[in-house]
Amino acid sequence: MSDLLTRADFLRVEETVLNGPDLKEMKHPPKRQKLRGTVTVQMKPLKVLKRAGLALVEDIDSFIATGLTESKSTKTTIYFVRAAYFYACCLIIAPFNRIKDITSDATGVEYQDFTTQVSDTETVINKVEDGLGRLALATERWGLDTQSFRNPTSVPTASPYQLLFEALLESEEVVQKLQDSQDDADLLRNIRLLFPGVHFPAQSQDRQELGDGRPVTVFASVYHKDDGTKRFLFGCSKPDWTGFEAIAVLTKDLRDTRLKECLPLSEPAFKALKAMEKRLEDEAAANNQGQPNHSSLSPEQRKEDERAALQSLREAVGEAMREDETFLWTDQVGMAFSTPSWTHKPACYVCASTMGYQDPGAETNGNSEARFSTHQ
Repeated sequence: MSDLLTRADFLRVEETVLNGPDLKEMKHPPKRQKLRGTVTVQMKPLKVLKRAGLALVEDIDSFIATGLTESKSTKTTIYFVRAAYFYACCLIIAPFNRIKDITSDATGVEYQDFTTQVSDTETVINKVEDGLGRLALATERWGLDTQSFRNPTSVPTASPYQLLFEALLESEEVVQKLQDSQDDADLLRNIRLLFPGVHFPAQSQDRQELGDGRPVTVFASVYHKDDGTKRFLFGCSKPDWTGFEAIAVLTKDLRDTRLKECLPLSEPAFKALKAMEKRLEDEAAANNQGQPNHSSLSPEQRKEDERAALQSLREAVGEAMREDETFLWTDQVGMAFSTPSWTHKPACYVCASTMGYQDPGAETNGNSEARFSTHQ
C-alpha cells in the first residue's frame, strides 16, 4: 500500500480546499446581498470543521491515553502524529481561517447565528491547537520535528482515526492477546475490550448530513500466517467529510492512492460479481413477467419489497460467486463495525461476495435479511 503522498501531489490541497467551491473567495468588496448568500453557503462547512476538530481532539487524547506514546515509536505511530497535524493544520484550521476572511463583514444582528457558529468553531480550533500541544509533549521522546508537520513535505494517506487503531492492533499487548486467543470469533465480537482508554460514543443522529472526518465503517479480520502466528488486518471506509465537498474529494483521493496497489488483485472478482449480478437480475425480471404489479401498494410497502428483493438478489449472487474461478477464498473471520460506537454492522456486499470471510457478528443476528449492507 502507498502510505504517503508527496508534497508535489498534495499541493492541490490549497486549490481544492482553500480555493474550491466550498470556500470561493470573493474578488471585490461584497454587496450585502452577496454576503448573505456567502454566509449561508459557509454554515455547513463551518459545522463540519467543528465536528472534525472535536473528533480529532478525541483521537489525539485516545492515542495518548492508550499508552502508545509510552512505547518505542513505530512507523504507524509516527504516521498518526503526522496525520493529526495534517488534518489539524491543512484540513481544519486553514479552511476555518479562510471562512473568517471571506465573511469578515458579516457583523450585526442579522448575522448573529453565523457569528455564533464562527465563535463556537474558533473555540474548537483552540482545542485542536491544545491537542497538538499535548501530542507534541507526549511524543517528545521520539525526537520528532512536529513543527515541520505543520508545513509537511508529504502526508499519510490514512486518516488519524485509522492509524490510531492500526497502531493499537499492532501493539505488543494486543498482538499477544491475539496469539493466546483460542476463539478468534469471540475476540472480534468483543474487540472494543482490546482498546482500554478509547472512548466509544453513541451514534450521532445527524451524521448522514454532516461528517466529522472519520470513516463511517471499519473492518477487522484475523489472518493466520503460514508460520502459525496470527495478525489483525484492519481497514476503513473513506473519511466522512459530508458537508465539505472539497475535503471529501481530497481525502477520498488519498484513500484511493493508499489502495491502488491492492485494487488490481480484486478487480477480476469484482467484474465477475457485477456480471453475475446482471445475469441474476435479468433472470429475476424474466420470471416476474406477468406477475401482478405493485401499483396498489403504499410507498412504504413498495420500498420494503424492493429492499427485500435486493437482499435476496445479493444473497443469491454471494452464493453463486463461491463457484466462480475469480472468488478470493478465505476461511478467516472478519467483522464490520459502525463508528464511532463500533457496533456490528452487516457485511459489505462486495467484500463478502468476492471473499469468503466468516462474519461472527451475523451468528447473533437473527435477521437473515440483514446479511449484507444495503449499500456498497
